[in-house]
Amino acid sequence: LEMRRGAVVSVQFSPDGKLVESASLAGVAQLWGSDGGGESATLKTSATLPNAVFSPDGRLVLTATSDDIAHLLRTDGTELRTLVGHRNGVTSAAFSPNGLLVATGSLDHTARIWSLADGSALEVLQGHDEPLTDVAFSPDGQSLLTASRDGTARIWNVADGTRKAVLRGHRGAVESARFSPNGIYIVTTSSKDRTVRLWATA
Repeated sequence: LEMRRGAVVSVQFSPDGKLVESASLAGVAQLWGSDGGGESATLKTSATLPNAVFSPDGRLVLTATSDDIAHLLRTDGTELRTLVGHRNGVTSAAFSPNGLLVATGSLDHTARIWSLADGSALEVLQGHDEPLTDVAFSPDGQSLLTASRDGTARIWNVADGTRKAVLRGHRGAVESARFSPNGIYIVTTSSKDRTVRLWATA
């Protein structure tokens, strides 16, 4: 598998294992058949979110382009709809476990929760003081976790967009944040303070 241009910065399998995605900082993500069947699609991306994000069933992908817009596509590259609303680059994205919602984080300091049915923004999550670096749904899909360069991670109620908790303690930007598979714990990382922190959600 050979990228057409740019250094490869990430690779991943689709959830069903049928596709491999490779992404470069040149603004291109390529999808390949994992059985060696060749290239399936070439997708436009951005430097702030170079990789494509797969839906839980592996049938859809979300990409972000340099025009601050997120794009929902089939894995053959056919665009289904655009998610328009951020005022700066999209840095992170995640599908809800049931595949009905998408969350995006942005350089504009906000996260947004979108309906995949019509592409509408259901909630705009405001409160971070710096750009967002990561977003992640809880396993039950009821909470959203956001991480930011402001040194905090925050937990939000997906249903109404209210903030449930602020996780403080890192002495630098929080680069990634994830729920444990059972949703009881959260793990966050910061390269600036060189720590990984484990939090209890209750």
